[in-house]
Amino acid sequence: MKIAARTIWQLGIVILLCACAVAQDKQDSPQPRNQPSTSTTEDHFSELRKRAESSEGGDRAKLFLELAHQEIEDADAKFTAGDADRAQAVVKQAIADAQEATHASMETHKRMKQTQIAMHELARRLDGIEHSLTAEDRPPVKAAVEKLQGMATELLETMFKRK
Repeated sequence: MKIAARTIWQLGIVILLCACAVAQDKQDSPQPRNQPSTSTTEDHFSELRKRAESSEGGDRAKLFLELAHQEIEDADAKFTAGDADRAQAVVKQAIADAQEATHASMETHKRMKQTQIAMHELARRLDGIEHSLTAEDRPPVKAAVEKLQGMATELLETMFKRK
């Protein structure tokens, strides 16, 4: 009898802790996680862009890559929502930011391997997005994937260039 009462008491504590965790999670994030508001997203992008532009070397490459990754995720959300024109613009901006990261890394010879790996991952992610799009939305995204792959190749060639 004592074992059953103890088990029920322990189960009650676990349920109470889970309920508190769920309540805390809802309190911490008033917006749904998958759909941040446009103004919040744009504010976040502009703040991250300012930090990236003011940094140098490896940090500059890292921040621009982070920005490009977040922009590609934002573009995916826009494509899913049916806003292909805005999504294409975001993809173009992400490619420009990835190019900036590539230049920063190659100029300083800092974070070249990490930048190359990140370029490859961005290209794979964008390729996955491309395959989910309609036929008329695919060509610009395919061109963006090819640019990212070219940047990754360029980084590899720079890393292993004979002196």
